[in-house]
Amino acid sequence: MMKFFRKIRQKFFSENKFSKYLLYALGEILLVVIGILIAIQVSNSNQVRIEQNTMNSYYTELYTTLEADIKEQNESIDQLNALANDLMRCLEIINAKKEDHIDEFKAKIGSLNTAYANDYSMELFDEFMNKGYLSKIEDPQLKRHFESVKIGLIRGKNWDEVLDSDYVNNVSPFIQQNLNYGDFNLPSWLFNENDRPKGGPKVDYSKLFHNLKVWNAIYGRLIYLKSTIKMNNGMLKALVELRTALSEIS
Repeated sequence: MMKFFRKIRQKFFSENKFSKYLLYALGEILLVVIGILIAIQVSNSNQVRIEQNTMNSYYTELYTTLEADIKEQNESIDQLNALANDLMRCLEIINAKKEDHIDEFKAKIGSLNTAYANDYSMELFDEFMNKGYLSKIEDPQLKRHFESVKIGLIRGKNWDEVLDSDYVNNVSPFIQQNLNYGDFNLPSWLFNENDRPKGGPKVDYSKLFHNLKVWNAIYGRLIYLKSTIKMNNGMLKALVELRTALSEIS
C-alpha cells in the first residue's frame, strides 16, 4: 500500500503537477490524522468498556457485602436502644427516689460507661470511592445513593470524635469520682465471678438521687446516645437504598 502511494507522489512530482501533488499530500496527511483519531477512539472505547466492567464487578461485590453491613447496623441500633432504655430507667429511678430500686439502678448505670462508637468498616466501599469511580457513575440516582453513604461515613467519623471527647472529658471523670466500677453489671467475657475484683469504697446511692451532677451526667449521655441512634438510622436507610439500587443492575 505504501509503495502504491509512493508511486503516485513520484508521478505528480515528475510531471510538475505541483498543485495536484500538494492536494494529494494534504489528503494523505488527512488520512493519517483520521487513522490516528480512529485508533484513539477505539482505545478510549476499550478503556471505557474495561472500566465499566470493573465497576460492574464492584457493584456485584458491594451488593453482597452490604447485606452484612446492614445486619451489623441493625444490631448496633438495637444495642444502642437497649443502652438508651437503661439510662432512661436510671433517670426514672432518680425521680422516684425509692431506695428499693437501688439494685436495679446499680444494674443499669453501667450503661453510662459504654462506648458506642460508629464502627463503619466498609473497606470495599472505601476502595471503590478512593479509585475515583463515583465521578464515573452515569446513573444520577445510583450516584446519589453512593454519595449518601459517603456522607454518612464522614458524619459518623466526625461524631465519633465528639463522643470520645465527651466520654474522656465528662463521663469517665464523673464515674471515677461518684461511682464504683465494682457495682456495674460488667459483661461476662470481661470478668467471671471468680476473678472479678470485690469490695472497694461503698457508694450511698440514696444520696445520688439528690445529686444534680448525677442527673446531668446521665441525661447528657442519653442525649448523645439518642443523637447517635438517629444518625445510625439515617446511615441504615442510606445503606438499604444503595443495596436496593445495586440489586437492579447486579
